[in-house]
Amino acid sequence: MARTRAYALLGVGVVALSSATASSFTRVLRGTSWMAALIVAATLAVLIAIVAAARSWSTAKRVGAQLVAMYWWSAIVTRPSETWLGLPTPRGGAHWLEATADSLGVLRHTVVPAVPKGSALQLVIVTLWIASAITAHYVLKLEGILHCFAAPLALFIVAAALGKGGYGWSASVWAAAAMLVLAIHVFVGASAGRTAFHTQRDLRSRLIAGGALGAIGAILIGALAGPRLPTAQDRPLLRYRNFGAGNSRGGLITAISPLIQIRDQLNS
Repeated sequence: MARTRAYALLGVGVVALSSATASSFTRVLRGTSWMAALIVAATLAVLIAIVAAARSWSTAKRVGAQLVAMYWWSAIVTRPSETWLGLPTPRGGAHWLEATADSLGVLRHTVVPAVPKGSALQLVIVTLWIASAITAHYVLKLEGILHCFAAPLALFIVAAALGKGGYGWSASVWAAAAMLVLAIHVFVGASAGRTAFHTQRDLRSRLIAGGALGAIGAILIGALAGPRLPTAQDRPLLRYRNFGAGNSRGGLITAISPLIQIRDQLNS
């Protein structure tokens, strides 16, 4: 019973962190009608991870269950007309695979804020599902505090890079959710008898927890103060949307040698 309560508490923290990560996409997708689908995706991923941990599933079974559920939910949300009795049709599955294979093209050509449907929405659901599943896996193991934040933090950074407008509010929400996960992680670990005074390993865990808390605080400060720094609104040096567009110079930082400039001045 205690183990079930611990899993439930940790699962709530992961869902909160995933929901905060999903909220960062309000700068990428239009409106908020799609938020419910993302929260459901995160919740399903966490529930599967809890069942897998409680029943000690093998790695293959865990990954397989997550992939099947992820495909089912993203397909019925993005292409409801291509389902039959709540299941994706073969045509819908083919379109889902095509959209997945063209994910890089979607990132490159989508103009934000994008319409929340089709390939764009499918990409967000799939990436959030994967991040939630990875986070839940590490959180439920009560190991690797830094691993718990790697996937959602990476997804948050991508949303911040792709999004349009300020991101101070979404960064504050994300940092608050991350602190909640960290607090639950430490609380459940301490309840299980892993205090900082028992073993050297536990002391290292507390030090890592402190480092994670400091990193979260740094993210929050950077999100709030970064847009107000000089040159924050300048044109980007690295244009990611030009990657793979067929332009040999696309996406690269071009630096002109000072010697060339001096030569041009002498010739003139």
